[in-house]
Amino acid sequence: MRCANRDYRGRSLRDISDKPSTARQARAEAWVRMPADCAQRVLDGTIDKGDVREAARIAGMMAIKRCWELLPHCHPLTLQHSAIDFELHDDALRIEALVATIGPTGVEMEALTGASVAALTVYDMLKPHAGMDLSIDGVRLLEKTGGKSDHRRSLKSARPAHIITVSSRIASGGKPDAAADWLAGALDEAGFAPLQRQVIKPDATNVREAVRAAVDDHAALIITVGGTGLAPDDCSAETVAAMLDKDVPGIMESARQFGQQRTPLALIARGVAGTIGRSLVITLPGSLAGTRESWAAIRTGVVHAVGVLHRPG
Repeated sequence: MRCANRDYRGRSLRDISDKPSTARQARAEAWVRMPADCAQRVLDGTIDKGDVREAARIAGMMAIKRCWELLPHCHPLTLQHSAIDFELHDDALRIEALVATIGPTGVEMEALTGASVAALTVYDMLKPHAGMDLSIDGVRLLEKTGGKSDHRRSLKSARPAHIITVSSRIASGGKPDAAADWLAGALDEAGFAPLQRQVIKPDATNVREAVRAAVDDHAALIITVGGTGLAPDDCSAETVAAMLDKDVPGIMESARQFGQQRTPLALIARGVAGTIGRSLVITLPGSLAGTRESWAAIRTGVVHAVGVLHRPG
């Protein structure tokens, strides 16, 4: 007999390898409701099991660090800061957990776990004194910062973009334009429209003319794909560099740093970025992996830069 679940595949841990590390913070709270005489004993330090707040603080901080072991879809994170604080009321103890990291994903669950475990610790220590008159409620996220919540990843209004593929093999039809195909979808997701594409052979004159035509067409974003390596005909980087009105080195510095964490070959990428008039021009590597990793690193900054360049007034 065939088992109905024979081919079942469960959900895997979400892949965050393409997400850049950013500063992230979260605050969460929980409330432990108790009789007034119990709150007074917490204040006086006369709870039989010891110092309630200090024990709950330690338990909450330990839980924050081990959240990934408790929740199957949480990633292990290096934490830069965590804290558990308390507010004692006449009939309740408010617990607040704060967690901070620099990483590729947020720390909301760490903060919620810390507040929850601290509340459970308080409950455990007070139950000999209050019995069934204890309750935990109000567990909620108060605030989170960093990641998508702090910075726009898509344009407020559509702006035109050009993709210029620089490759002899692609121009001759000997290779699919995989990197530019992927990039076109990524730019559409970020709000760039309409999108124009062209493929040229790697030659300084070709690159110069294609970029200039895109600038004259009022493209807000111009991205060349390919021609940034060390091959004899790779000329995109130096050709575009000579055309820039303003160099914006941080864009490709971020892309190279992000790529270097994923492949040792990123160090030979010579991509440049800057502005020509009100057009932002970026030279990306020709490989699909290089384009994807570079865009993951620079997307938020590119969206912001285009917004600044086209700000009214």
